Amino acid sequence: MTKEPDPSFNVIVDTREKNPWQLTSSCIRDTIYKKIDAGDYTVEGLEDILCIERKMSVAEIAQNVTTKRFVKALERMSECRFKYLLLEATLDDVINYPKGADLPPKALERVRITGGYVLRCINRMEVKYGIHFIFCGNRYNASWVATNIMKEAVRIIDNETKNKN
Repeated sequence: MTKEPDPSFNVIVDTREKNPWQLTSSCIRDTIYKKIDAGDYTVEGLEDILCIERKMSVAEIAQNVTTKRFVKALERMSECRFKYLLLEATLDDVINYPKGADLPPKALERVRITGGYVLRCINRMEVKYGIHFIFCGNRYNASWVATNIMKEAVRIIDNETKNKN
């Protein structure tokens, strides 16, 4: 069995993304920064099909799960065929939250959300919106996973297009 060459594509990063991943792969031709309607990352030409939302920490997702703005973002993501939320933390980090969270002591005292609640919210997002949630552990792993998701989505769409013709 011969290995298919990696597809070549342009990555789009939402202009509102803070401290974006520096995605490097031989398959990435260019990185374009522009507003994205759903998610933080996508592939040029697949903006309505693929969305990847990034969360840098459990604290970030814990802050988001109770907001109407985040629910609206999830609703927009649910319209995409390939939808992922990549967390730069582990499942243990979520379960143990707020313990181990990188929060100042004063902020830690005010945290009222538990890891169990955050995990229930994550599970609800997966079921209700069909979003694949991946615990990547760290920034490097998350960027690697995102690149591979993009490659596979492009490969699937390319194959479907070829099979239609």
